[in-house]
Amino acid sequence: MKSKLAESRAALIELEETASEDKLKQKSFPHPVFGLMDLKQWIDFIGYHEKRHQEQIEEIKAAIGA
Repeated sequence: MKSKLAESRAALIELEETASEDKLKQKSFPHPVFGLMDLKQWIDFIGYHEKRHQEQIEEIKAAIGA
């Protein structure tokens, strides 16, 4: 799982570094809660999403005494 996440992150970083902001704003995909988001918005969102998962992992670890 960690290697797949690392591969995905590397591909995302490469896209962000090589595509212009205008190009990223031309493609959009729906988010189930926030609606249509362009790739620039998705890239910004992913960091917050991952941070929340990290917080959830810490909450679970604290709950089980790990």
